[in-house]
Amino acid sequence: MPKRGQQIFLWTLILLLCFQFIFSGTMRLSGQYIDLVIWGYSCSLVSFMGFMDILIAICLLFPKVRTVSALMLILSMTWQGYMYLMHEQLAFVMIDLALAGLALIVVWYSREGLYAQGKW
Repeated sequence: MPKRGQQIFLWTLILLLCFQFIFSGTMRLSGQYIDLVIWGYSCSLVSFMGFMDILIAICLLFPKVRTVSALMLILSMTWQGYMYLMHEQLAFVMIDLALAGLALIVVWYSREGLYAQGKW
């Protein structure tokens, strides 16, 4: 893939992940995401997850912390997928796995850029 095409693809993935995580984070912070509370998790944990989702989404926009934030996104999606798996919500597990896969692609393309610059 040409370098220009890789950049367009990378930014498309980043903006897609940012939109999804800002939306998810604001839903958790506003209290509209109550299934975790019903399952016994505290409201403060749900609010913390919402804050972290928004923070990760914003950090994805900055190249210096993009790899770390994408890895945090993968960790977050793995943990949330495990929670959904324990409560037999398989559709949400598949969504979390897909988002983790997209974040892994972001890590890969970001790593290539750092490697080409001699910073990796």
